[in-house]
Amino acid sequence: MSSNEPEFVTYQFDAVVDFVRPGQQLPCEVHLHTGQCTYLARTWLQGSRERTTLQIATVTMIATGDAHNPGYVITALAPCADRDVFDLIPDNFVADSTGVGRLRAAVDAIGKQSLRRFISRVFSVRQVFYCFWTCPASQRHHHNYPGGLASHSLEMAEGIIANPHLSGSERDLAIVYAILHDVGKIWCYRSDGTYGEPLGHDLALLDHLHPCLRELKVQWPDGELAMRSLLSGLWKHRGHRPIMAIGRLVQSLDQVSAEQDLRRNTRCDPRFKPWSPAKPSAWAPRA
Repeated sequence: MSSNEPEFVTYQFDAVVDFVRPGQQLPCEVHLHTGQCTYLARTWLQGSRERTTLQIATVTMIATGDAHNPGYVITALAPCADRDVFDLIPDNFVADSTGVGRLRAAVDAIGKQSLRRFISRVFSVRQVFYCFWTCPASQRHHHNYPGGLASHSLEMAEGIIANPHLSGSERDLAIVYAILHDVGKIWCYRSDGTYGEPLGHDLALLDHLHPCLRELKVQWPDGELAMRSLLSGLWKHRGHRPIMAIGRLVQSLDQVSAEQDLRRNTRCDPRFKPWSPAKPSAWAPRA
């Protein structure tokens, strides 16, 4: 090889693949998310941004250019159907550097493999993969800031994990429900701050997660029934007792997390500030 010819270095790794600008004109721009970083690469392979679910694949990539002007070209994509998406979310994906690690820890606490696959599929949905970390949990109430949804949901999941009275499938269902209970708001909040889903975030979530729930039904029919009951809110009206207990527990943690944030959050509407008892020194009789 002539010393004037460029050297190409080939890499192979697993990544979440998102075609940024697919279409008729090639090459396409692609984001490759790994557990450490995100690459912007090009490819002459056909891809589609119309897919609602991001692809997880083993990527073969050539590094071109030099240290001052690096470039990457994807030469092959081999789908990894059973790869867990959580290992591929970059640690620096969110402003809170602990957020991704906390989500991984919560998912690692789920023992039922069918539920782990289900929630991995949910986080492979494009809007969830990106917006879980940026969406607020409410507009004027608790956790009403970018990233509030993730903070609130992870607080609740950690509360479930710490509960000594739950075990087995009920504990796993409760962890998943805690993480996902408000995710439907991703599709409800418009960019102008208005609420755009007349049927509410519960039904919006069910609509968008229907393919994931169908897959869960094949793997664990009772688990799919339980998740539909919990995510839809039907457990409040028609649920069986085990699902009812899980729902009530998550609902209680929801209220605790919300009230704690409202006490310390200066951006929420003052009308929503919860009552707190006065300190004993303020009313106790003097000796």
